[in-house]
Amino acid sequence: MPFTFGQHPWFPVHAGALVRSAASSLWLCDADGQAERQVPIPPEADYATPRPPPSGYRNVCYAGWDGQVDIAWPSDGVTISMVADSIFGNLMLHAPADGEPVFCREPQTAAPCAFDGLESGPAPGVHILEPGGRVSGRVLFVIHN
Repeated sequence: MPFTFGQHPWFPVHAGALVRSAASSLWLCDADGQAERQVPIPPEADYATPRPPPSGYRNVCYAGWDGQVDIAWPSDGVTISMVADSIFGNLMLHAPADGEPVFCREPQTAAPCAFDGLESGPAPGVHILEPGGRVSGRVLFVIHN
C-alpha cells in the first residue's frame, strides 16, 4: 500500500503572530497541484527569519526544512515550537482563501500529489507498506511562555 503521512495543525493569526521555519527550496506545482520541481525560495516566501503568516490564500510546499517551526504570539507572550523527525521532509504552508484568520504549517513525508505517477515508482516520501509493514515519525509541540 502506498502511504504518506503528516500533521495538519491550524494556528490562529492574532496578537502579532510571527512564524519561523528554515528550508532549502520550494516545490513548484502545476495547475492540478502536482509538485513538479524544486526552486530556490523567493524572498517573499522565505520564513528563515520570523515574519507574519500570509494574509491571503497560500498553499505551498517547502523542501529541505530544518525540522522546526516556531510560531510566536508576542502580544500574548506565547511561542509554540513544532519539532518533527526527519521523515517529514516537506513542510506545507496553507492559508485559506476565505480570509479566515488562521493558517497551517504541516510537516509531511511527501510533496503534494506524490501518489500521481506511482506506476513509474514511488515519489520521495511515499512509503510502500507490505502487509504488516509499519512506518512512523514524531512531531513534538512545545509551548513556551
